[in-house]
Amino acid sequence: MKRDLNLIREILLHVESGNKDRQIKGYSLDAFRYHGRLAIEAGLVHGNVSQTVTGEIPQVVLYELTWEGHDFLDAARNKTIWKRVNAKLLKVSGGVTFGVLKELLIQTAKQEIGLT
Repeated sequence: MKRDLNLIREILLHVESGNKDRQIKGYSLDAFRYHGRLAIEAGLVHGNVSQTVTGEIPQVVLYELTWEGHDFLDAARNKTIWKRVNAKLLKVSGGVTFGVLKELLIQTAKQEIGLT
């Protein structure tokens, strides 16, 4: 499955709100589980993953955001900034790393409040 940074953002918003549902509207349960696992692996969320020997993910439990998760979400929360950064990323072939995305969000937020 391809990584979907929009879903990662939605998962962080979901966890921050305290929502205990294990699905997000517009995304499959498999996508939620996969991206929930990615969020845990990236250190954005505290949680647990159950995984079978064949690699299937029958359950993901997300508890709360980590410090890094809060930092990323603070940079990604504003929809205008998120859309502006995504528009820039669409121009780049092959995608970007999570670190580059975070830096772009921070730079765009700084521009938005007049720090650069």
